[in-house]
Amino acid sequence: MLAQTQKRQGIGEGERTMKDLLEESTRLYQETGYWAGLKELKLAKQDPVKLELFQSRMLAAVVAGREAYKMVSANFFVREVGELCTALNTPDGYVLAYSTGLPCHVPLMAAQIRNMILNDYEDDPGINDGDVFTSNEPTMGAMHPNDIYDMMPIFYNGELVSWASTIIMEPEVGGVSPGSQPPNSTERFTDGFRVVCEKTAQNFKLRKEFLTRIRYETRGPDAIILDRKGTLAANFQVRQEVLRTIDEFGIEYFRQALRELIELERRNHIARIKTRLVPGRLRNVHAAEQYQTRLPVSALFQKDEIILQPLELRIEPSGKCTMDHDGAGPWGWHNANISPDQMMGLMALVITRTMAYTGAANHGTLLNYELNNPPGTVVNPSSMHISTRGSFGFGLVAGPLYIGLQSRALFARGFREETQAGGGSCPVTEWSGKSHLGVEPYATVSGQLAGSMGSGAFGVRDGLDTAYNLAIPEPDLGNIEVWELLHQAVYTGWEITPDLCGYGRYRSGLSLFFQAMVYKTDRLIMAVAPFDNMEKLVSNRGLFGGYPGPVAFWGYVRGANTKELIEQRKPLPYKLGDPLEPDAKKMLDGEFVLMSATSAITKDLLKDGDWVFHSSQTANGGIGDPITRDPKLAKADLDNGLATPEFCRKMYCIEATYDSEAKEWKIDAKRTAELREARRKERLERGVPAKEWWQKARQRVLNGELPPMIKEMYNGSLAKGTRWTQEYRDFWRMPQDFTFLEARQ
Repeated sequence: MLAQTQKRQGIGEGERTMKDLLEESTRLYQETGYWAGLKELKLAKQDPVKLELFQSRMLAAVVAGREAYKMVSANFFVREVGELCTALNTPDGYVLAYSTGLPCHVPLMAAQIRNMILNDYEDDPGINDGDVFTSNEPTMGAMHPNDIYDMMPIFYNGELVSWASTIIMEPEVGGVSPGSQPPNSTERFTDGFRVVCEKTAQNFKLRKEFLTRIRYETRGPDAIILDRKGTLAANFQVRQEVLRTIDEFGIEYFRQALRELIELERRNHIARIKTRLVPGRLRNVHAAEQYQTRLPVSALFQKDEIILQPLELRIEPSGKCTMDHDGAGPWGWHNANISPDQMMGLMALVITRTMAYTGAANHGTLLNYELNNPPGTVVNPSSMHISTRGSFGFGLVAGPLYIGLQSRALFARGFREETQAGGGSCPVTEWSGKSHLGVEPYATVSGQLAGSMGSGAFGVRDGLDTAYNLAIPEPDLGNIEVWELLHQAVYTGWEITPDLCGYGRYRSGLSLFFQAMVYKTDRLIMAVAPFDNMEKLVSNRGLFGGYPGPVAFWGYVRGANTKELIEQRKPLPYKLGDPLEPDAKKMLDGEFVLMSATSAITKDLLKDGDWVFHSSQTANGGIGDPITRDPKLAKADLDNGLATPEFCRKMYCIEATYDSEAKEWKIDAKRTAELREARRKERLERGVPAKEWWQKARQRVLNGELPPMIKEMYNGSLAKGTRWTQEYRDFWRMPQDFTFLEARQ
């Protein structure tokens, strides 16, 4: 007989395996409703100040790790925009503390650690002191392929006591088209460089074969390699602080404190929900537009489609919250798919930006949230081979929509200052071909617009202008001179474009518009990562009568007469001008091409003297009826050049004239009152009873009088949904088997 196999000694507390510890923590929570079964918080009761000091030490450790690398990084996404985050995880992978930076990645770091534990990494390839594990695999937790996570186990006297994790966004990770986020990616095989929870360092030294693979598989390997060294240093700094803290507080205190801080935060967050949010059912919807026939993709995937994505937030009196995506359309061979882990990252982003912003947020903050991501849908694909390049795009869309849903519950409780309409997302530009320094192949992503967006309106004031990004709590445009070092372009103008906002009693913030001349290259392809996937169907991100803002647009001028204009010392374009007749079109001779954020790649090679332009505003929402806007706010916008008199008259019914002597705008109060009264009468004349509207709309649905892509969109959701499908048919009083494939009379 073969000898009985002896159970392997674990590396965790009490020589147990990581899998045992993970299963125990999950079981205790499910059985008791308290994290780790901690009904009584002994440390918090005995000495709350000491526990607070311990938590502050852990938070300081991760912030110091992040900031230390940010100061020496060669990655412009790190130095200029702040695209990195460092976290401390429990031995079984859960988040205890995280730095400033990118809160959406915090549960995703944890998801990858737990995946390694569940896949027996402790046995093979082994988890040892000095190891680093690297991953950018979205189906296992990464937000998109250019987000690379490095995770370092921390040992104390041979016991795995915690993990240090750092994520950095890379400007280039390979892919079917140059850049880190190719808009024409349709499968995981065209997404670019992938590393799936791989051991990439031993004894605190990066493995040579891993570094070699980076050099062979990416167009900008130096930045990626330097960042791996930087994250190793950041994680090592966290490790050293953890070891010093254990020496000071003791290992038993350390173990217990990790558990208690998670349970304490769980209770605190339930209290926040009960205090601030009115229970109820809140709903919205997004529709992602995918126009693959415009892109250079295989004939297998040249399909234009719209994917419906219903969103529902249910808040219960107990404080439990459910994010339900029932009715989401099917996954497909495009780049807008998203995994459940990524959706939890989105929830962390929303919650930490709006409800749990004290720095104490951890895994306990998320314990009270439940997700429903139906299998086989765009929010829970059944294939691991799908592209997830654009998954963050859905996150940046759904996140603002969830903020709007939550804001209704905040407003109902009386928290007007906390109320915010959904903000937009920012399509980022990609530059590739030959650099202005002669480097080829060359590729990079421009992140400056990500740090200069406008927010949605707030319940008591206008949104922030050029100072908002949902994903980054500390948005930063960065230095234009740095972007010019990186791109084959010279920027001639950055401006806050008047009028392009979400209208309302309080308007949304305004974003920047840039214009640039292509410089010292004869081979430039420019693309835009379509992070909003909107062109015709704008998500309703306004609240209480507020309007959504415009969609993003961009374009280029090919074969421009730039050299001639410079020789003649004539003006060059530096601002948008009239959106219907942009300055670039009026001032330059050449082929003017206007593109939406969903038609993402230039069809032509751009050369020295050509021009590119980009507006990043994407449907940031206003709050309240526009014709109730305070004329003083309109005057301030007019005086600051943020609105035009025609716009104020048309949207806000505010009449204003310019006083050339006083050099300011004056509001005509009498005429304003007349315009507003006329608008109210016009609305009453145009309006119809809801019953009449429903009957006409129902007949259109029955007759199938909808565009083919819209009917296909609904059919996809009707086939995948359960509750949503039933509610749709019940609302329109349709047969239980109704679809648009067989319209009934």
